[in-house]
Amino acid sequence: MWHPFHTKRSGETTGARKPRERFRDLASESEMFLSGRYAEHLLAHGLPVPDWAWLNSLAHLPAHEVAEIAHREPSIPARWCKRGCDKAAADQLLNGQSAIRYLAGELLQRAGNQGRRIEDIQREILVDLELELAHDAEVVGVLPTGKLTPAQLIVKVLSTLDNPLNHHT
Repeated sequence: MWHPFHTKRSGETTGARKPRERFRDLASESEMFLSGRYAEHLLAHGLPVPDWAWLNSLAHLPAHEVAEIAHREPSIPARWCKRGCDKAAADQLLNGQSAIRYLAGELLQRAGNQGRRIEDIQREILVDLELELAHDAEVVGVLPTGKLTPAQLIVKVLSTLDNPLNHHT
């Protein structure tokens, strides 16, 4: 899943940085991925967010943070406007946040209706779907931008939640 593009700073070639810096970036990216904050990490570094990366928060965050997402209004962090608000990146952020907010609410509702824990749904369904989408994106070469719109991501996730055994097709 890691790709050298993700750790390049704008205007810099991959080979321009020392190995220690590249490994530090890889460790940071890995930590952000496993903690459910990969999309935030990419955005904070001015990098585009692949479509699958929006699912990262739902697949890895603790249940109480998933609940917070379901009730949080999409917003642009103030730190972005300090360095200049890029409209395309801002739109991507708001659209991604809106999709994940909707999906977080659906996840909470479905877990409650089924008497299941969020963590079980994450482990049994969402992590697999996230990795499947990441793999598909890398195989077809759509890094870094992806091919799913936020609406298509919503449909894919809901379809997988409804039919978890059929999502590997």
